[in-house]
Amino acid sequence: MLGKNLLVYQMNSDMGISILTSQNQINDKLSDNEKNKLFENLEQLKNFINIDLSFENINPYNIKSIIDNINKYINNNKNKVDEIKKIKNLKKELLYITSPANRFIEKESAFIEAMKKGDWVLIDGIEFAPPHFSEKISSLCDEKKELELFEYGEKYSFKEGDNIHEDFHLFITYNPLSQTENTFIDQSLLNKCISFTLPSIDSSIESSAQILYGILRNNDYQKKISKNIAGRLAKVHEIAKNKSVINPDLFAGDIPFTGRNIIYLSKFFEKKDQDLKEKIEKSIVNIYLNSYNSENNRDEFKKELLNAFIEKEINFEIVENDNKEKYEKLLKILTEIQKCTVENIDGPLFNISSFINQECCLIQIQDIKMIERYIFETIEYLDKRSIQINNELLDNYYQLEIMLKVFNDIKKSNYSISSSYTMLQLNDPDLLKIEKLNQPLLRFKFLTYLIQHSNLFSKKLNHIFYNKKVLDLCTIIETIEQNKMLSDFEHLISFLKENHFLFEVIEKIIPFSKFESTNFNLLPYWIHLFVSLYNNKVNFKIEISGTEYLFDFKDSNQEKIKIHLIFQDNLYISKSSFIYQKSSSNKEFYEEVKECNDDSSKLMYFLIMNMMNDINITRKYCNSLKLLYKRDNLENIYIDNFLSLNNLFNYEKDERIPLIAKCWTIVYSLSSGIINYLLKYSLDLEIELLNSIKKIYNTLDNIKFDE
Repeated sequence: MLGKNLLVYQMNSDMGISILTSQNQINDKLSDNEKNKLFENLEQLKNFINIDLSFENINPYNIKSIIDNINKYINNNKNKVDEIKKIKNLKKELLYITSPANRFIEKESAFIEAMKKGDWVLIDGIEFAPPHFSEKISSLCDEKKELELFEYGEKYSFKEGDNIHEDFHLFITYNPLSQTENTFIDQSLLNKCISFTLPSIDSSIESSAQILYGILRNNDYQKKISKNIAGRLAKVHEIAKNKSVINPDLFAGDIPFTGRNIIYLSKFFEKKDQDLKEKIEKSIVNIYLNSYNSENNRDEFKKELLNAFIEKEINFEIVENDNKEKYEKLLKILTEIQKCTVENIDGPLFNISSFINQECCLIQIQDIKMIERYIFETIEYLDKRSIQINNELLDNYYQLEIMLKVFNDIKKSNYSISSSYTMLQLNDPDLLKIEKLNQPLLRFKFLTYLIQHSNLFSKKLNHIFYNKKVLDLCTIIETIEQNKMLSDFEHLISFLKENHFLFEVIEKIIPFSKFESTNFNLLPYWIHLFVSLYNNKVNFKIEISGTEYLFDFKDSNQEKIKIHLIFQDNLYISKSSFIYQKSSSNKEFYEEVKECNDDSSKLMYFLIMNMMNDINITRKYCNSLKLLYKRDNLENIYIDNFLSLNNLFNYEKDERIPLIAKCWTIVYSLSSGIINYLLKYSLDLEIELLNSIKKIYNTLDNIKFDE
C-alpha cells in the first residue's frame, strides 16, 4: 500500500544470526568462458545427437535436458563402443561445468540488502527466536541505527548514513503469551520500539463471538445459525477461561485457556457431514472438559459449561462483508456443479455466456482472489469425480477454465490500486484508467463480446484439452517427432499407462504425417491399435528394452484375448511377441512373432484389430491374411495423418464451426504451451489464422465495440 518492499522472517528456534550474514547460493548464470566450453562440446555432440540450442540460450537447465537425451542415446547404442566413449567424455565435461557443487557463490543476505536499499523487514514472532538474536538486532532500534557482526569479519559492520539506508525500518511482532524461560525477550529491546498493542481475540466475550461467527460463516453455515452457535460457544469459552486463570492447577499443564482454544474449537465445524449437535458436544468435551484434571468436580464443571451453552444467546454486533450474498447466484451455480460431481444426479444447465456476462462482469476487483478460489475448487471436484458424467456437460463445466485464465491474466499484471477503486466491478470503464490493468481487462471485455456470437466463439471444446496432462503429452510427442528414439516412445507408453484418459485425445493431436518415410513410420499403427484396445477395454502388455508396461482396464475380459508386444531397438515388434484368442466355442488361437520386420509388425496389427471386431482367428484365416497382405500391401489405417484444429472440438457431423471461432476459443481457453504446439503442427491455413489471432490477443490495447 505504501510502495515499500517488505521482507518477512517467520521466526523459530532454529533461526539465528545466519539470516543476517551472507549466504551461499547456486549461481544460475554461466560465465562467458563456461558457455564457450559448453558450446564447443555441444557442437561435437551434434554429430551424434539432435541438438537445437543457440549460444544465447545455453544455461544449466537446458544442458540438463540434453544430458537426458545423451543418456538415452548411450542406452540405445551400447554396441558403438568408440562412439559412446567419446560421448561419455563430452557428457562428463558438461556435468562438471553445470554441476551445482561448482557454481556456489557467496551472496549478501536478503536482510543486508534490505538495510542497504532502504526496504522494510518484519521479524514475525521474535519470542520464538534464540535470545542472542534479539540482542544482536537491538542496536537497529537505536536512534542511530547500527549492526555489528564483527565475528564474521570487518565487512559486517553497518551504520546509518554509511551502509544502512535512512528509509530502512525494522518491524517486530511479539506475543508475550508465547514466551518461555528459554526465549525471554530483553525488555530494553522492547523499550526502544514504538509499540502498538492488539488485544487477544478473546479479550471479551463479544470479541470471541465475532471470531467464531466469522469462522462458521466461512464454513458455509447460515447467518442465523452461525450467530446463535458463536454466541453460545463464546460464553462457554469465557467461563472455562476465567476458571483456568483463577485455578490453573485444575487444568492440564497448569495452562489457562486462551484465544488459541477458540481456533482449535472451530476445527470441529469444518466438516459438514456430521450432525451439528454432535459437533457442538465434541468441541466442548475435547477442548475444555478433557483438560480438566479434577475428577471430583468434573461433572460439576461439565454442567456449568452446558448450562452456559443452553442459556439465552448473547447479542453481539456483526460486521461482515457478505460475499456469499453479494455473489449468491454465481456461487449457487458453482455449488450445483460441485454437487453433481459428488452425487449421481443430473447436473444443472450451464451457459458460459450468461455466466461471464451476467455474473463475472459484476465481480469487484477486490474479490477476484476469492471467486478464483471457488472456481478452482469446482474444477478440482470435476478432476476428482468418481462417476461418469455426460461428456457434453463436462465440456460445458470445464469452460470455467476460461475465467481462471482471465483472473490469472489480471493477477500477472501486478497492478496496484487505491482503495477508491477496490469496489469497482470488472466491467467498470474506470478500471481501464489503470495502465497495468488495461490490457487484461480489454481482453476480458473482448471475451464478453466474442462469447455472445457462435460464429466467433465455440462452446464445443473437448474438456480433456483443459487438463494440464495434455501439455505434458504434447511435449512428449514433440520430443518423439524431433528425436525418433525408442526411449522417447517408451516415455510415451509409461505416461499413457499412468493417464489412461489421454487415449481419448492422443490420436487427435499427433501429426502422423511427420513420421512418414522415417524409422517411426509404424507409430500411427501402434497408437491406433492402443486406442482401439482402450476403447474395447482389452488389456495388453508392452515390453520395451526389458521393462514391462501392463495396461489393465476395468471390466476387461482378459481371458478372451491376451496381447504381449515387445519392442527392442525400433518400432518393429520383436521376436517372442504374441497374441492369444479364445473363441466363444472355446477354440484357441496363438501367434508368435518369428521375424522382427515391417511385414510381421503390420500383420500383428491387423490380426489384433480383427480380434476386436469379434472375428474368430484361425490358423487358416491367419495364413490367408498373410497372403492378402503380401499381395495388396495392406497399409491403409483409418486415421487422420494431419493435426487439425477440428480435432479439438466435439460437434455433430452436420454442425459447422467457423475456423475463426475455433481459433478465438483456443486462444482464450488453452495454455500458451498447447497453443505453441498447435502452431507448429496444425494445417498451414489454421496455423496462419491462429497465429494472427494470437498476435491480436497479445497486443490488444484499444478496442471499440458496435453495441
